[in-house]
Amino acid sequence: MKEARIAREAFDFLATASANTYPNEFLGLLRANEEGLITEVLVFPLTVNARNYSFLNTTMIPWTVHYSGSVHSHPSSCNCPSQADLVFFSRFGNTHIIIAYPFNESSAKAYNSGGEELRLKIV
Repeated sequence: MKEARIAREAFDFLATASANTYPNEFLGLLRANEEGLITEVLVFPLTVNARNYSFLNTTMIPWTVHYSGSVHSHPSSCNCPSQADLVFFSRFGNTHIIIAYPFNESSAKAYNSGGEELRLKIV
């Protein structure tokens, strides 16, 4: 199984943001360094965080911003991608993390742009 690596600080941020947005979904984009380690979670204005969905207003992403994937939370305990998630994955980079309630290491999974699961490694 291929691997997605995320820095501890970035993971802690997305877990905290997801818990603070609960019972709504949290949504952000991920940025990785040259070695492929996810080091940042990018949050943009006018992102909609609702109970059963989230929406990224792409006009708020500056054209100079480079991202490697996305992260979003599921307020339920399911961390599997929906059909809408798979469409989103195909448009926004190569690494995608879904973190489900209770928003910790064991409730997070990573996927590639095709929806195949990746091993999530927090470093």
